[in-house]
Amino acid sequence: MISNQEFSGITEVFTKRGAKVVDIKCNDREKGIAKDADTMFEDFKVKIEELRRTKPVFHDINGKPELKRQQPIAILLSSKTRFGDAIGHVDKIATPNSYGLGILIKKLKEYDPTIPIIVDGCQSIGRNDAGEELQRLGCDIYLSGGGKGLGVGNVGFLAAKRVAPEEKGKSWLAHINEDEGEEETQKILKNPCSVLRPGKATEDIRRIGEFGMALQLLMLNADTWRSLSGSDKRQMRERVAEHMQKLTHQAIGRANEYAMALLTNKNFPVPMDDVGKLVENADIQKQFGCHVVYPVHRKGRDYNGILTITFPNIGSTPERENYMKEQLGKLGYSVEQCHYDRRGIRLSFHYLHEEKDVDKLFKAMEKIHIDFLAKLVARKEIKTFDELREESPNVPDDWMED
Repeated sequence: MISNQEFSGITEVFTKRGAKVVDIKCNDREKGIAKDADTMFEDFKVKIEELRRTKPVFHDINGKPELKRQQPIAILLSSKTRFGDAIGHVDKIATPNSYGLGILIKKLKEYDPTIPIIVDGCQSIGRNDAGEELQRLGCDIYLSGGGKGLGVGNVGFLAAKRVAPEEKGKSWLAHINEDEGEEETQKILKNPCSVLRPGKATEDIRRIGEFGMALQLLMLNADTWRSLSGSDKRQMRERVAEHMQKLTHQAIGRANEYAMALLTNKNFPVPMDDVGKLVENADIQKQFGCHVVYPVHRKGRDYNGILTITFPNIGSTPERENYMKEQLGKLGYSVEQCHYDRRGIRLSFHYLHEEKDVDKLFKAMEKIHIDFLAKLVARKEIKTFDELREESPNVPDDWMED
């Protein structure tokens, strides 16, 4: 279960080694909602049983051929949301579905406890971890890096679940070959990470130390960055998650207001007779707007500190594909090109950002947009707003996900 824009990057290391990867979406794009745990489990079960029905393979075990059905080597769950809420909030439920991912993992483990379940938390730690615990989450392997929410690059951690010897046959370590010897088997069960071979090099103690300190700070019941009231006694990671939601809410609000702000800007390059009436036109709002690409990200229950936005008026031809990203880079803003064929950019907030920083970013994007249109007006000798609309056409209808 991997978000669309990260699918290739995450799976490439497996496919290069001959693995087959089957993707399962965590969002219902047609309805614009995140799926609940029950729906996700049924999707997984269908795929697993379909795999087991096809192409049985022979394995040579102790000199004797044995017929075995194919089954997943592992299940990788990757999401942008905090790891206890990676399924999102289910419709018709008023309270947050903060245990959505845990419910899914529990169902998968009840279905087949021998399939290892890996959770990618790179987007969660330091951004959307609302206080859930790994033991409660129930995954077998949890991994995260420091370069996303914590800002410590080129370092990460992996946590693997220990298994009691009597539970081995019904665990994610059931595949361990007993021929390796009782002592080695017990060693692996007690510490699965002992079999890893990361390579030999000088350890980067500084980065490891920075990463460890950042993780410890998130566990404190003190607000070390003063982002919220001192009377709040929750752990820092819970307050950071709430702060991220506020920043995302602010950004979505500014995106919704973007067309009005752009068209009423005193530096807009062509005259308009009745701006108020023009802005009420849905087609004009779409053409000159800033849009949140994915429907599921337009709803408050799924705010998570990351937003993919796009500017149809700027990205309507291939040569303009990276225009907003490049211009923001010149101003010191580092944004990620995303939704590639559709010219979107991804905004990722940090816990040190404030709402005023979001406002400043949108002001910068508005100025970039105005400058872009001004150059177009000068080059094409455009005189009226209608001519500008014609010369900076909106993209095709299938460009946006509605």
